[in-house]
Amino acid sequence: MDLRARRKLAFVVERYGAEESTESGRRTRALAAAVAARGHDVSVLTTCTRLPGEWRNELAQGESFLDGVRVVRFPTETERSVLGRHLSSRTWLARHPWGRDVWLDAVGPASPAMVQYLHRLGALFDAVLFTGAWGPLPMRGARLVQTPILAPPPMDDPMRTLGHVPELLRGFRALALESDAQRDRLASEAGIAEQCDTFVIGACCEPLPSRARPFDVAQPVTDPFILYVGDNGSHVRRLVEAFRLFRDAHALTPFEDDVDDTFEGQDLRLILAGDFEHVHAPEDRVVSLGPVDDAVRHALLRKALVVVHCDARMQLPVSLIEAWSLGRPTLTLDAHPLLRASLKSWASEYVCDHFAFASCAAALLSKRGPRAALAARALDHARRTYDPGRVVTAVEACIDALRAPAVS
Repeated sequence: MDLRARRKLAFVVERYGAEESTESGRRTRALAAAVAARGHDVSVLTTCTRLPGEWRNELAQGESFLDGVRVVRFPTETERSVLGRHLSSRTWLARHPWGRDVWLDAVGPASPAMVQYLHRLGALFDAVLFTGAWGPLPMRGARLVQTPILAPPPMDDPMRTLGHVPELLRGFRALALESDAQRDRLASEAGIAEQCDTFVIGACCEPLPSRARPFDVAQPVTDPFILYVGDNGSHVRRLVEAFRLFRDAHALTPFEDDVDDTFEGQDLRLILAGDFEHVHAPEDRVVSLGPVDDAVRHALLRKALVVVHCDARMQLPVSLIEAWSLGRPTLTLDAHPLLRASLKSWASEYVCDHFAFASCAAALLSKRGPRAALAARALDHARRTYDPGRVVTAVEACIDALRAPAVS
């Protein structure tokens, strides 16, 4: 890369790492790794917290490297509290003029050390992209950097409806969006997309392991299984219930695996990875592995007969892009409207609700040929739509446009 075109960029997000399962963390890693691979100087500023929904400082603060990206971790000051959940309401904020500052401290993560870092060094970055929740980090960090860019949360985040959003947007130069459909959706939400410049940069998955060398991680599951990787929540409980209905309906139904063998529905496992809180019920063939790193996750993805997505809040899950990029068939349960529209655009028929899960899963598992055809179509879609090079080009164009001198 020509050094004159090299940029010094930073990403700010609550959680980040090789075991990260949250969509914000994974999306940030995908962007940061792609930009660093182009030759830019990339840092990720994040916290020492590890588990979803908690703000305990469990990871060591300081610098490390991942995917050629410099990762700087800062401790959080307080954990999310019950008080914070009560304070995060539009009514309370409107009633108390000093409510916003109390809310910022209460809902977390508050990281004075990160604020001090941005105060000292924020002006050195050509641009800083805030890719996490619309909470304390972007509220306090935007004014400390030269070119702050805000990325919408990858899910329908209630924070977007709170009274602090207009003030938050005034602190940013632009919004970085994943799609035109996302821009239209934000425009319908009190004109969010109209309050500052918007740039559609697209999306991609995290770095994939090289296909040139054999995969050397022991396969943690050997029986036929379908896979979900992500955070725990009510959506996972719905998936588990739907899987139990599938086993009740198809216990003795013969299915085909990906090699040259058959199995019965009662032998299929549902593997849940990414969260310690996942259901673990071996008697029902439901197995929780907790958080997993890249190597184990990729091993599971390559072996899974079907990769399942079930969180209807997610607009464009990195987990699905990753599965498609690895050529794996997917089944989406309760899709977000934006995701459903995207899936229809490339004729993916395996999108269902809770009641149709058993029949859709049975259709996917019945024959390896049609399942392989769906996987090939998904791989082609991923290569055309979620190319990291295209994303980096869009990010570069966004930054150059914002830093160009104003024409008098």
